[in-house]
Amino acid sequence: MGEQRSMTTATPTGSAAPEPLAPGFLAQQVLTDDEMRIFQAFLAQFLAEYRVNQSVDRLQLEWVGIYTAKIQQQLLLGNHEFVKMYDGMLQAQLRELKATKRLREGEKGGERQQSPCEWAAELVARYHREKAALEAQDAEAAKAASREAR
Repeated sequence: MGEQRSMTTATPTGSAAPEPLAPGFLAQQVLTDDEMRIFQAFLAQFLAEYRVNQSVDRLQLEWVGIYTAKIQQQLLLGNHEFVKMYDGMLQAQLRELKATKRLREGEKGGERQQSPCEWAAELVARYHREKAALEAQDAEAAKAASREAR
């Protein structure tokens, strides 16, 4: 049997600290070689475009990559029932990945995201401001026309 590796390393203070998650640590256990190539390509592309932390985000990203690889292989085989089942799991992981990122960073790098209710209220307020401005312009134009007609 192979030697079991410890999942901790010693810190300068002598206490044990968890090792960082190795890329693909889950995928290596559940993917075929073909699926692993898909997974690695997906992971490389995702990490090139998005910043993720190395704990919760990375774990969720692993699952997204695993589901993506499994779905792609099953699509090629025409196994649509499998694809339908895994698509739901993929969508759930994507929602979780997005939610943890929002909680940590906000929608735009730390800015608070406007709620739909706030957006609608702002839209109504802007409409009323613009309507009042147009009515004021119309009233001013009517006064000017009245003066010219005299």
